[in-house]
Amino acid sequence: MSNIQEIINHQVNDNTIYQVLDQVSDAIPKEIEINDVETTEIEIEINEAETIEIENVPEITLIEKFFQVYNSDYRPPSWVTKMDPTPLDELWKCTKIYFNSKDNASSTQENVKDLVEKREPVNMDCWRGYNLELLEKLFGYKTSSYGALDHSVNLACLVKTPIEPFGNEVAAENQEQILVNILNVIAPAFDSLSQPDYHKYFRHNGQPLIEEIVKRYQLIFTMIFECAISEGMEVVYLTGCGLGAFRNDPADFADGFNLAYNKYAEKLNELGIKLYFWDYNQNMYNNLTIMCPAMSNVEFAMVNNRELYSYVLKISQTINIAKVLFINLWDMFSNLGNGNAGDNSWDGQWGRRTAISILALPQFNKYIEYVDIDIFIELPKIIEFNEAATNDVVTNDVMEVATEVVSEVMSEIIANEVMEVATEVVSEVVVTTVVETD
Repeated sequence: MSNIQEIINHQVNDNTIYQVLDQVSDAIPKEIEINDVETTEIEIEINEAETIEIENVPEITLIEKFFQVYNSDYRPPSWVTKMDPTPLDELWKCTKIYFNSKDNASSTQENVKDLVEKREPVNMDCWRGYNLELLEKLFGYKTSSYGALDHSVNLACLVKTPIEPFGNEVAAENQEQILVNILNVIAPAFDSLSQPDYHKYFRHNGQPLIEEIVKRYQLIFTMIFECAISEGMEVVYLTGCGLGAFRNDPADFADGFNLAYNKYAEKLNELGIKLYFWDYNQNMYNNLTIMCPAMSNVEFAMVNNRELYSYVLKISQTINIAKVLFINLWDMFSNLGNGNAGDNSWDGQWGRRTAISILALPQFNKYIEYVDIDIFIELPKIIEFNEAATNDVVTNDVMEVATEVVSEVMSEIIANEVMEVATEVVSEVVVTTVVETD
């Protein structure tokens, strides 16, 4: 009895009810011979323990139950479960889902809401790091419905969240809590043959529908610019969405950005919205500026996302962080933050330091606003280089390559003509020589 009492008194403030009950069970001797007397003693002990539990153990919250669904190494930070309900309620009111109902036949608001509600806690390379049965018991589903849709449905999610240090990061002395605006965007995923995007974008004998992929990137950047403008942002930190693990072609990223930026450039400049490309290596940025003229309007900013809090802290000390929009790389299946501390992607880095895991799920957040940007985006004409060049879409590098090709072709034509003339001259000489000899 004393062992059970000691465990409960010691653990009640630190553990969830599930953990307390597990340890109570472990404390009961397994080797006791069951007879009438001993059974009575055990029942008395359990009954007393249950009485203590009811009086002293706080009721487990829905958020705590949801976190129990995650495999232990991938759970969101524990401090999220202890957030004050009043400020949390205000953060929930800031959540918005952007989508485009004109994108394709699958992009209805009904489908978008279903995708938002049925998020998989962890999905990395099509591997699920959570308990499917517990998720079904808690929320009534096991997996996302994305794979069952005929077309790719793209959405972006805006959240406002506190950010806290992780690992060796340290907050400044007397540092107030920092709130950041994060727009979570989704690029096509081609990192596994099991990805539904392979079937949605590779429909013609295994060849990618390049125009569709470029259109998807154009929509992604359209949502980013629409969000930045409507939310009154002054700075946007872009990232190479889809250019890492998802294995997208940088040329498709560049073409999509170019098309979207050209449409919004005047408004962005009018409002003075500054664009940065955030990455740990400048090579990707340099390559994109070669492929995409519009990237010259974006400045490079060095970041090590494994020290994300430290970089955000520095930014907050120089500009108004409330006017900064950070772009996070989400995916079509997972909950925001995905594998958190067990996930080294951008999504995991944000997840382990913030409360994004609970801000965009309607099971917690009853205030989610759905924003249909209602813009018809035509399939881009990315192969008609003559028309593109007239509109200054083709880069100087492409023009140089084209010039080299033309030069080579012209050189070959000229060479052929010279050979023909030379052959004629030689023939005449030979004939003349033969005649003279004869």
